Amino acid sequence: MMMSTAAGARAAAIPTYVTKVKNTFLELDEPEDEVVRCALRRCASAPPGMQADNVALRRTIPDEVVAESTQSYQQVLLIPQKDILGHDAQAAKPVLTSIPVAQTVVDVILDLASTTGGPAPPQPGCVGHPDMCRRPCLFFNAGNCSNGSSCEYCHMPHESRAPHLDKRQRVLVGNLSEVQLMNLLLIYLQERAELGGFAAQAGEVMSLLRERAGLEPGTEPVMPKLPRQCQPKLHYMMQKMTFQALIGLALKSRYTTDTFVADVSGALAKMRSAMLAAAAAASSPVELAMP
Repeated sequence: MMMSTAAGARAAAIPTYVTKVKNTFLELDEPEDEVVRCALRRCASAPPGMQADNVALRRTIPDEVVAESTQSYQQVLLIPQKDILGHDAQAAKPVLTSIPVAQTVVDVILDLASTTGGPAPPQPGCVGHPDMCRRPCLFFNAGNCSNGSSCEYCHMPHESRAPHLDKRQRVLVGNLSEVQLMNLLLIYLQERAELGGFAAQAGEVMSLLRERAGLEPGTEPVMPKLPRQCQPKLHYMMQKMTFQALIGLALKSRYTTDTFVADVSGALAKMRSAMLAAAAAASSPVELAMP
């Protein structure tokens, strides 16, 4: 008798649920007078608790504590803002100035000259940008080049992808004879040298190509005959190519020899040295002769 009474008491303490079948799923209906709470872990992308959670939290905090916290917060808002030195924030507003971004070597030299009080020495890697400069400095692009103004690589902005000939244009240029190829390259090399202002320094390089083209001194190169439908695109692309890229077409052609590559490479090295010396002379202070 006692065992049945204890079992009945335990059965009465266990909450009862109503089981029903809905859409082939079993559902349990909880009793209305019992509230089952569970802790849900909030996802990282989910917002904080909503208003219902805040209301439930306020019920557990005494009203006196809430009133005291609100009053303290309002008093903090009334305190005038101060900076680190204790001065008023209104009187210590920072002055924002815009810093111009230099896009050429001349702009860099002028900016450094104005800030340091004198001309800045040219950076070896940037001389002749974009036609004769070195490859872009990876450390400078990452923001931590330790070589500074003595870096042998270029710190100037470069295009993400250098202009180059497509497959059809490479086949067209590759089928030209050596004389036609050198004449074609000389036309665009002279144009790039004149636009860049280094035509005098490029004289030896141009002489080597003129010799391979069979041109006499004072004779201008002649444009070879090309298919009419290919001329506009080829002309547009070769105008965008740099001086070094055009020289690369001559060095990679099927007519090149080891002697020609060595001669052109040596002439390019002399050309860069002359351009660096000219840039250093232009940036050095000018001494005025006193009468």
